[in-house]
Amino acid sequence: MVASVGLSEQQSGFIVSADMAGYTIGTMTAFFLIDKISWRGFTRYSLFLMLLANLLCSQAEGFTYLLGLRFLSGLSGGAITAVMLSVIAQMRNPDAVYGLWFVVMSLITIAGMVMFPYLLETAGLGGAFSALATIALICLPFLNAIPHGATKAEPGSKAPSASFPAVILVVASIFFLTTGIGGSWAFLGQIGTSAGLTVEQVSFAIAYSAAGGVAGGLLAGWVAMKSERLFPVSLSCTGLVATMLLLMMDSPSYLLYAFCCFAFYGLWSFVLPFLLGTLAELERSGRALSLGSTAQGAGLMAGPFLASSILYFHGYNTMLAFASGLIVLCFCLVLLAQNMPRIYRIGNE
Repeated sequence: MVASVGLSEQQSGFIVSADMAGYTIGTMTAFFLIDKISWRGFTRYSLFLMLLANLLCSQAEGFTYLLGLRFLSGLSGGAITAVMLSVIAQMRNPDAVYGLWFVVMSLITIAGMVMFPYLLETAGLGGAFSALATIALICLPFLNAIPHGATKAEPGSKAPSASFPAVILVVASIFFLTTGIGGSWAFLGQIGTSAGLTVEQVSFAIAYSAAGGVAGGLLAGWVAMKSERLFPVSLSCTGLVATMLLLMMDSPSYLLYAFCCFAFYGLWSFVLPFLLGTLAELERSGRALSLGSTAQGAGLMAGPFLASSILYFHGYNTMLAFASGLIVLCFCLVLLAQNMPRIYRIGNE
């Protein structure tokens, strides 16, 4: 946006924030509507809004227009994400499907890293937004696979109801985890260059860390078939903290830095399916998952803001230590939520 339409870096940052703000509001809106609407119809209208917003973005050049259109695109994206999470919650093993969902997102990330530089060079910013509109268009034939709403419980069965304190604890754990990871991820490139690595080395390490997302999602899908949730969550949180400690080392080698980037993305993609699966187990209608998705969006907004504030006063190591503390807090909340059903029983007894 800076190079193509002459916006300042601050204006471009506002536009990206507007997209993320729309996403967060979209998921929060879905929280209030998810048990009152047709999921298929809601997704159809949201997808058309996303398609239209991206088509208009391909022609827009002014700051105000792009700001409003990216907000609308984010709004529709958040709403669609909330519905997709709710659909997956209805499946037999949601943890495994969430893992596959992260695999697909990582593959799309890799494709985007390869495709978008070429698009920007040959077709400009409009070509990039047109590609996003095309992706939305490709989704239209799959709308009929979306159910109209949550699966109704069989007559005479006891449908589990949410333990509200446990839901809040898990949603809070997702927020703190995403805040810690999102803030650190936003400055991962600067951490590498400040350690003496070249821009090319840093770019290569971050670009191909998406392969870690594929590996983490696949591993989550496999582990979900074999293990309870607490063990993989504890393993992931421990690994993320260890990765941040490695990044605090003075002048890490390129191989160590690349490994940390790979592990960072991989553990991120590995742990979130289990947290989302916990919400799906606590509350099947999808409302809790809408809150979880909102927590992700809020964490991705809060993380870079907090990280930049800490960086300004204290530097990278303090920022990474703060992020590590948030991940430890996430794990403590998950531990507490695991014991919550013993106090606040799920379902009627």
